[in-house]
Amino acid sequence: MEKYVNPPNIIVVENIGRHVKSTNYYSTEMCRRGLVAASVNDRAFRLLFPPVMQNGISDSATIKEMTQGVKYVIASRGVITGGKRVIEFLFENGSNYPYILTLDYESFLDATPSQKDHGREDLTCIGYLEGKAGELQPAFDLGCKFRWGEGPPDRRVWR
Repeated sequence: MEKYVNPPNIIVVENIGRHVKSTNYYSTEMCRRGLVAASVNDRAFRLLFPPVMQNGISDSATIKEMTQGVKYVIASRGVITGGKRVIEFLFENGSNYPYILTLDYESFLDATPSQKDHGREDLTCIGYLEGKAGELQPAFDLGCKFRWGEGPPDRRVWR
């Protein structure tokens, strides 16, 4: 029997509930270009971060800087200039300048939340990095709240 080989541009994510068991993201062009990938499963946003965000090379914030003092994440769906649909992740740390990560829908490997999910507070946001031996390493696991909008992503304090 032949083993199925994924085409080079297809990113595969294997799940265990809300967690990512395995993925080929770290061997893809998307990762090499320093782009974050996102996956949604079992009420969790899973963010796959490229090594550049672990090491702090270039002007990218490191994961540690991004999540320092964070209480929860607000994920806001919105539409930006040119009609591009995005989900913005605001890492709420109580400051006037929280870290914000904006991903267009092309960064999502599978599903995206729908309008019926607006107002949900029972979600999670889990960040992953590639470990030294190539295994997935959870970088953070935070509570997450979701907003739906048709205009620019909503950056107001959660209710």
